[in-house]
Amino acid sequence: MGQLIKLTGIVLSASNVGEYDKRVVILTKERGKITAFARGARKMGSPFLAACQSFAYGFFTIFSGKNYNINAVEIEQYFPELKEDMNKLYRALYFCEMADYYTVEGNDELAIMQLLYVTLVALQKGVVGDELIQVVYEIKMLAYFGLMMETSRCAVCSRDRVETADAAPFLTHFCSARGGVVCKSCAKQLPNTYTILESTLYTLQYILSQPVTKLYHFKVTSEVLKELKRVSKDYQKTHVNHAFKALSFLEF
Repeated sequence: MGQLIKLTGIVLSASNVGEYDKRVVILTKERGKITAFARGARKMGSPFLAACQSFAYGFFTIFSGKNYNINAVEIEQYFPELKEDMNKLYRALYFCEMADYYTVEGNDELAIMQLLYVTLVALQKGVVGDELIQVVYEIKMLAYFGLMMETSRCAVCSRDRVETADAAPFLTHFCSARGGVVCKSCAKQLPNTYTILESTLYTLQYILSQPVTKLYHFKVTSEVLKELKRVSKDYQKTHVNHAFKALSFLEF
């Protein structure tokens, strides 16, 4: 027998079903990712019309039976500013697309939901650059998915420092195939490695160690941003290699 449940969530995507309905994918706090139907959402004057937009955040009263059906909605945040800038819009859609790809229905996805919401807020406020927001989101999302980069010790020999008094930087290279940073010695034996700045390494460590509430409170130099973008893109290509549709519209 079905029941009414109230869920807090973010709309990841919506698609048309039949003549008037919509199928909505929602990332929720209580039940992870769900697929729900909004009956009559495409009719003029439907209370569900605006609530079916991507990255709408709020409370969804849902009838849980054989399927999930949206009964009522209370949207707290539509992120209207994101729709006024095409780059911000496609970046937000990309973030939702990533969250959809990396989550599974029925799993506890609270961490990813929180990451997505905080990221959308940061993107809307524009406190830090959009490109930095994107790479931070990508790196943190991969970590939550189980693809955390090794940044504290060499991904090959597992050493975290030189066994001498030499104070020179030790973890100086990045190798996506080995899952993270590598030392100078191991880098010589590996293909497809490249150097990274010490400040880039520190930034990676910060991103991976901090809670989502502290992710977007720093800035980096253009050199560090360039290296972060390379690391994120290369790491995703090596371990995921999935083409996200919204990403193709971004000037990145």
